[in-house]
Amino acid sequence: KDERVTILSGQLSVAFGKDATYADAKHFLPGDYYVNKRGAVHTVWVDSNSVIQITGIGPWEANFVE
Repeated sequence: KDERVTILSGQLSVAFGKDATYADAKHFLPGDYYVNKRGAVHTVWVDSNSVIQITGIGPWEANFVE
C-alpha cells in the first residue's frame, strides 16, 4: 500500500525513479509530507538531522540498494 511520509523536524529531499539524482529531488521542511506509491523506487537525501513519520497499512518492508 502507499505510505505517507511527514517531516517532523529537519529537512530532506526525495526523488523518484531508478536513475533519480539530487537535481531531480523535491525538498521538504517540517510540516511537509509526500506520498510513496506502493513499489515506487525512490532515493532520499537527509539534508540535516531529521525526524520523519511514515504512516501506512502493513505489511511494510524496505528494500535498500547499494
